[in-house]
Amino acid sequence: MSTAVAFGVVGAHSAGESVGYFDAVDLVVETDTGDTVLFGVRTSGYLERLGTTSIERWDTYRPLSITLEGARVKHWDFARVMWLGPQPHSCLIWSNAIGLSLQALEHLLSGERGTRLLAGPNGAGLPQPGDLGLVVPADLTRHTVGH
Repeated sequence: MSTAVAFGVVGAHSAGESVGYFDAVDLVVETDTGDTVLFGVRTSGYLERLGTTSIERWDTYRPLSITLEGARVKHWDFARVMWLGPQPHSCLIWSNAIGLSLQALEHLLSGERGTRLLAGPNGAGLPQPGDLGLVVPADLTRHTVGH
């Protein structure tokens, strides 16, 4: 199992007026095995405002798609991660947070929790950027995990 060593924000949606807080964010995560994978988070507030089927852009970035049909979920065990999509390469999760800072994202990706998330919904890991047609900018700012 791999662990996160760094991440970069490839796209983000601001959580209202709060500078530095996101209610939706897509990341590239560098692992201790040398892989670079995609990972994203959508908060409940973002989903309530925009729904799961809206297609939008965050500046010039097109965010990862949500393919889970929320209306089909009748019960959810909140002790488990809710993977939102995109199918067949799920790497996007739901969060009940109001907003996420860079520090919160680092915390989410660190330790045992981060290792479980990087394993993906079926234990086979998360997709690489190329799997979803994403080209990672060479000058992307990277944030260290656990330091």
